[in-house]
Amino acid sequence: MLNLTVCGKFHYPKYLKHLNEAGKLDCFYYSYKLGETFGLPAEKRKNSFLKEYLYNLHLRTVGERGLVELAPLYHRLWQDSVKRMYAPADVNLFMIHGNCTELIQMCRRQGKAVLGEAVNAHPLFQEALLLDEARRRGVRHYSSPYLVRKMLEEFELVDRLLVSSEFVKRTFVERGFDANKILTLPYGVERGAVTAQMMADAVVRKASRKRGPVKVLCVGQITLRKGQFYLVDAIKSLNMRAGRKRFELTLVGRPEAAYMKCLARAGESFTHVEHVANGDMLRFMSEFDVFVLPSLEDGFSVVVTEALSAGLPVITTRNNGAADIISDGRNGVVVEAGSSAALEAALERILDERITGQSVNLLSWKDYASRLASHAEAMLTEASHERV
Repeated sequence: MLNLTVCGKFHYPKYLKHLNEAGKLDCFYYSYKLGETFGLPAEKRKNSFLKEYLYNLHLRTVGERGLVELAPLYHRLWQDSVKRMYAPADVNLFMIHGNCTELIQMCRRQGKAVLGEAVNAHPLFQEALLLDEARRRGVRHYSSPYLVRKMLEEFELVDRLLVSSEFVKRTFVERGFDANKILTLPYGVERGAVTAQMMADAVVRKASRKRGPVKVLCVGQITLRKGQFYLVDAIKSLNMRAGRKRFELTLVGRPEAAYMKCLARAGESFTHVEHVANGDMLRFMSEFDVFVLPSLEDGFSVVVTEALSAGLPVITTRNNGAADIISDGRNGVVVEAGSSAALEAALERILDERITGQSVNLLSWKDYASRLASHAEAMLTEASHERV
């Protein structure tokens, strides 16, 4: 019934098994390291892995130099490889990233339904925002005009567009995309991943710290888009006013070198952890007091659902689609993007009002898969009515 196609893997493995168990998955086409099956039988997965290895080899050998210029080549290699093995299903979901144009056209020629997925805000919204931020921070914004153009082409070809948040939907509608073609489905969270014992142990550890610094955690690639500069600046201001290290910041994520230097120039120390394994993340999070993700643009950061599941209050911005699941004053605070002062006030408010993390209205990934399948079935019904 449903194909899923993505150059990479992104959030798809979190719900693939549920879709397959429900008998709704035809095949998953992706690009990832060899040996990873995502719990699917061989006939349900097709890995075009060459692009993944070339891309990572590029990053390891020369870093980001030349990456923008060569990105179209890497994406072309992937699309050509997938085209040779692709069998259109009744409904075909593509993550829109400028590298599926010909696959989408193939489906349309065969009369198959196409569901595009936008994991981030409209590309023109992103470009304007990040170019402005790059000028402010004195760093380069890596952008491929070719891929932006191809993404815009792909958005025009889809029958429906799947988005994860009202924020993403708004950026598309403001740029002329038909609101009636947009389906909003927020991401899920793994149920039962945090045990009662894990939470109890975390409470004991936090109590033993007595009056030590408030431990602040931020997880996400360390880039312009995630906005960590504003968090570092806010922590610096709060600690200076207190005359002591009142807040202690840990950043987790792979850094862009130039942006990391920008954070260092902000003048506030922080701990950097480049990687925490997915299986260890919730336990790692439970060691902290508050989670902050100061995104300038984020379609829907899954890490916010994980932080809530780990019992942390969350501070994030209105430019993060995951703000949809924050109940102000109950499980966190939502602020304007790009404001150190707003983050300072939010951190003070978390402490003053003793706001704690509570999971509010979170879908499980099984529920997500079920709703996605329902959307696909509705598209099929609509297509059959149009043919009649």
